[in-house]
Amino acid sequence: MGCILHFFLLVTFFSVSEVYLLLLVAQHTSLLFTMACCVFTGIAGGYLVRQQGLATLARIKQTLESGVLPADEAIEAMLLLIVGVLLCVPGFITDTLGFLIIIPGIRSMVAKHLVKRFKAEIDSGRFKVYTAGTTPENNKKSDSSEQRRPAENEIENATIIEKSDDDSERH
Repeated sequence: MGCILHFFLLVTFFSVSEVYLLLLVAQHTSLLFTMACCVFTGIAGGYLVRQQGLATLARIKQTLESGVLPADEAIEAMLLLIVGVLLCVPGFITDTLGFLIIIPGIRSMVAKHLVKRFKAEIDSGRFKVYTAGTTPENNKKSDSSEQRRPAENEIENATIIEKSDDDSERH
């Protein structure tokens, strides 16, 4: 099965599960209580995501200033974006997942696992990484500290402006 089909099945499963759980909670409590829970988790989650996001941005800045690429912090920032989306979607399953990932220790553990997995995929050749200005043909494994310079016959960052015949007659 393709990736898109997996995604579609996952979204469908979670959507149906969320609606079922919301109806079940509303049936055992009240519709007003269920709606209040959804609104409260959205507001509380938004506040927590903002606080954690600002802390993560500060760590990214600190890591960059020390001269290191902030891989773990960037993944954590991406996870916070996902948490923000999860907490905006009404439902108890997405809220539970969101509040779990918003805990810094769990988020850091997930981020480290994802970075390790991405590195393994890159090393195995399943993911290909191209830097700016390179093509698959000339992107051989080279020293990462070495920057690619354009060859003598290459033009970098050029804008071509064609001069029409009308412009040459005016000047």
